[in-house]
Amino acid sequence: MRLDPLSLPLSFHAHDTRADGGVRRVELHRERVVLHRAVKGMRMAINVRVSDFLGVALRGIDDDAQMLVLVHRDPALNIPLCVSSDREEIAS
Repeated sequence: MRLDPLSLPLSFHAHDTRADGGVRRVELHRERVVLHRAVKGMRMAINVRVSDFLGVALRGIDDDAQMLVLVHRDPALNIPLCVSSDREEIAS
């Protein structure tokens, strides 16, 4: 998975252990991020300003793969941006 910043706004699905079905929909805009998920049937949308995020971090998933994450002070609001085992793809 790789997101292109020049193609914003984007909409994609991301893993969410607390959400029904383990998935949430993410809308990534230049000024805001909207997280859509359902928990026990209750649908919700969380609107977060991009400026509220702390930055981008590189996280190791296993011995081979890495993930770029848009990091929020509330870990439940972290957004995966790129998952790959190709270090050059992560760097780009």
